[in-house]
Amino acid sequence: MDRKATVAMAIVTRSCNRKNDAKMIAAGATRVLNVYLNSGRLMARQLLHPSVTAFIDMISQWGDESLGLEEVKLLRDSPLVGVELRNAPLRSKFNIIVVGVRGKDAVMQFNPPSEYAPAEGDVLVVLGHRENLRQLELMAEGK
Repeated sequence: MDRKATVAMAIVTRSCNRKNDAKMIAAGATRVLNVYLNSGRLMARQLLHPSVTAFIDMISQWGDESLGLEEVKLLRDSPLVGVELRNAPLRSKFNIIVVGVRGKDAVMQFNPPSEYAPAEGDVLVVLGHRENLRQLELMAEGK
């Protein structure tokens, strides 16, 4: 596959040796996951911050867990576009926390201020119960 034809597609690859990471990026990968490095970090986090690790594990499970951390892209017809976060029904209606926002500039803004008014195409990184997240996704699509 020609990388120039698939610029928007993310290509994620796995590496066992950090020396190969640069080669994989040069070959077109957008992200390299180092198995041993990531495992070591997880082990250290578990030892140093067991409650944080338990919470991260809970929200990142692909199962019956009730909490989730998701990306929600705001489409043009969404009633959330142009509405300050403090006035949006994110907490009052869905009990959802906005952890971050990625705007069109692709910069991730952690814990956006309450006066932030998301624009069309912004991606909200949100934490909440999975059923509420599904309802928010529908609202973000303008449904």
